[in-house]
Amino acid sequence: MAEQTSNYNLVKSDVNEFYNRTIDNENLEKIDTAIKEAKDAASDVDLSQIEQSIEDIKSEVTAHLDDYEYQVPEIAGSQIRLQKRSNTKRLLFKLENDLTGAITISLDNVETSKNLVDVDGVQLNSLDKGFHEIVQAANFFILRNKGGLSSTDLAALIAITNEAEANESVLRTQYVNSVNSADKTINLPAGATWNDILLKIPNINSEKKDLYTGTCVVRHTAVDGRFLEINRLPFKPSYVFLCTIFDFGLNTVNKVPTSAFLGILDVDNSYFIWGQAKNNFDSTNYGQITTLNLVWNPITGDLYSTNSLSTQQTFFYIAIE
Repeated sequence: MAEQTSNYNLVKSDVNEFYNRTIDNENLEKIDTAIKEAKDAASDVDLSQIEQSIEDIKSEVTAHLDDYEYQVPEIAGSQIRLQKRSNTKRLLFKLENDLTGAITISLDNVETSKNLVDVDGVQLNSLDKGFHEIVQAANFFILRNKGGLSSTDLAALIAITNEAEANESVLRTQYVNSVNSADKTINLPAGATWNDILLKIPNINSEKKDLYTGTCVVRHTAVDGRFLEINRLPFKPSYVFLCTIFDFGLNTVNKVPTSAFLGILDVDNSYFIWGQAKNNFDSTNYGQITTLNLVWNPITGDLYSTNSLSTQQTFFYIAIE
């Protein structure tokens, strides 16, 4: 029974069914109806609220952009009077002259003011002319470029920097060793810089081929349409080397094989290059090429041929990715 799509109940023909134009036309009618309904619904949407929302967002963005410009404030004594246009906590301003006294900041035309402090919370009593940035807190403003680091924080920062430099040296050495290990032709020196490493990385050839071995059967008569069949491979191979389980015939005492069959499957080009020796190797037939109809099933990992190899034997194989 044909399946239907989940949203508009379009009929999905089975892959084995013949093309049915009636089903195709019914699907087109459903699609046409759905598009018309969507278009009619869209025409009823009131865009005025959306347009107003866009204008509000534009106004808010403009206000934020204005606050990120350096403004020249009004100065009254040691008070700096700034204009705040958005909900930002950061304000930028430029002082035309040096300022002294217990410095305060007002954002509401002098109705209220808050102290300006450094990063340690100490009241600032002077401020040089130039460009400044402040951060608004609950009860005061903090000057971003004043105060510096305390001696304790400075010592900690130096210790962190020294440790980072030591770790960077160890890490760089590990990277150099890893790159050289991945490709012996790279040969980075022990003192290579990060830039040296980055320049070499695109040239690394770290490609490695996987191998997989097992046994398979080649038949004169196909089973489920398959003559040659290799099952449950973990990857699609590029080549498969095939070798018969040797027939020792009458030479079992001396352990000398009386016949052998060797071959190479070129999977990408669907060629089988093979050779055979028989009758205690008195007769040979090497260098034969057969074109195969090879099929790869990535779900099951099966590789098989739908045409005959003119032999029926059990093979050892080595599959190469």
